[in-house]
Amino acid sequence: MKKVKVLYIAGKINVSNGAYHSLLASIKKLKENGIVPTVIVPNHGAVEDGFRSENIECIMVPYPSCTVPADAPSKIKGILKKIQAFGAEKKIKKIIERNQYDIVHINVGTVSAGAKAAIKTGTPLVWHLREFLEDDVNMTYIDQAEMKRLLCAADHIIAISNAVKQAFQERYGIEKATTAYNGILIQSYRKKQSFQDPNSVSFMLVGRIVREKGQLEAIKAFAKLIMT
Repeated sequence: MKKVKVLYIAGKINVSNGAYHSLLASIKKLKENGIVPTVIVPNHGAVEDGFRSENIECIMVPYPSCTVPADAPSKIKGILKKIQAFGAEKKIKKIIERNQYDIVHINVGTVSAGAKAAIKTGTPLVWHLREFLEDDVNMTYIDQAEMKRLLCAADHIIAISNAVKQAFQERYGIEKATTAYNGILIQSYRKKQSFQDPNSVSFMLVGRIVREKGQLEAIKAFAKLIMT
């Protein structure tokens, strides 16, 4: 069976957020099924170390996000990021051509690095959307028109929820989209003692503590449940 070589663009992530853990868990599982992964990270550090600790090849190519703060967009910062992105695309294009990857997978919606390189080399492009942008992380695209072209040119879009998929379909007209909820390797989180009492039920709400993730609503709901 032919090995499938996938080039992952990790994004501007850190080891404490879900985008990192979701990507790492996905790659570890896909490796068991014959995927040969390479991850491009924007800088050296803990994220790179995390991938390398799992014997996942990493290449460091500095690249910027394709977003600016929605409440205070900076034209100068946007121009600087576009110049940085141009250089990054040239490097990624050479990497794709040299290694003949079968798929380019961009891990987040806040980074477009690798999209143009994939399109120019004719490499299938998969884009993973994990955020609403303006509505949750207070970011907006530097160039809305260009991002619409790139997103619509992707061979497939993966959204982590129906709401994210719908938001991008309405704003950017994407069509080839699938909802795939984030999976976790349960053995990394399970505490045996929490699941062995037949008279108790345990719940886990995974994610950083922010208003948009609904932790407060969950606490209120459990309070009502206990009171009934």
